[in-house]
Amino acid sequence: MVGQTKNCEMKQKMQVLKDLYLSRHYTRCAKSGERLLGEVDSSMHPVHLAYLNFYTALSHDTLAREATIKNRHHELVAAEEYYRAAIAALSLPSSTCSTPTLDDEHPSTPESATFPEEHVWLDRLKTKSSNLSTSCRTSSSSTMSDPFDLEKDIYFELKGFSFPSPPRTSTPTFLEVTSNPRSSHIDNSSMLSPLSTHPVRPEPVAKVHFPLGTSTFVGMLQGHLTSVLTLKESTGAHDSKFTFPNPSASPTKSQLKFPRTSDLPQHQKEELRNKRKQMAWRPRFDPGSIRKLCDEALAEL
Repeated sequence: MVGQTKNCEMKQKMQVLKDLYLSRHYTRCAKSGERLLGEVDSSMHPVHLAYLNFYTALSHDTLAREATIKNRHHELVAAEEYYRAAIAALSLPSSTCSTPTLDDEHPSTPESATFPEEHVWLDRLKTKSSNLSTSCRTSSSSTMSDPFDLEKDIYFELKGFSFPSPPRTSTPTFLEVTSNPRSSHIDNSSMLSPLSTHPVRPEPVAKVHFPLGTSTFVGMLQGHLTSVLTLKESTGAHDSKFTFPNPSASPTKSQLKFPRTSDLPQHQKEELRNKRKQMAWRPRFDPGSIRKLCDEALAEL
């Protein structure tokens, strides 16, 4: 019930994200997608995760292709990141999408973790249980320094493996307990407890069901990613921005760079007057010829 509620809520959020993109609110769509991606957890379906990454990447891709943007490279990098995340969400390993086999349910045990004569060894330990409990009380201090502790650490602290039951046999083996006085210091309960521990099996991975058109959707994502990479290569450096020509200085501001004529010394004023007299001025406009032409045109009417 909780999973169905989460799926319904996520579908509503994805519809809102899609409406933002269709209404051309690309910046809001990108920010909303990034916020939703920050709230996802491991329980989300891969298709929903790919959906969020796709619309977030599509928003950044559209923003990068607008003519008025100043820094195109930043949007292209974001679009590439989310496209790759969407493809990765739909490209799960084959082991997670298939049913577990018989070998997965019963994992094989390494040869180093098996005891071929386990049953015989346990029977011989039971016959000496009284001697073991008596000597353990008198010499408990020498237990930690006994060389047989290393053997116990190697062979009996293997809680992650399963030990198959060997066939009954009466042949003495290398695990036969001899009458070593030092080995009697081992407590019987500490020796048998690791063997009675059941190995913890990992939970099987849940099977993920993808829609029929998933491969087509992944192909479309790869096409978008290729287009973004091509545009990214043609954009250039990371800090490339659109350059605008500097506006020309107005005549009023250009005149302020020079001092006023009244503030100049007398000899500079004379030089400036002589330069003005030597300049070739354009004659003023004489409207007499225009008036004469207009009078002639009116007389003919």
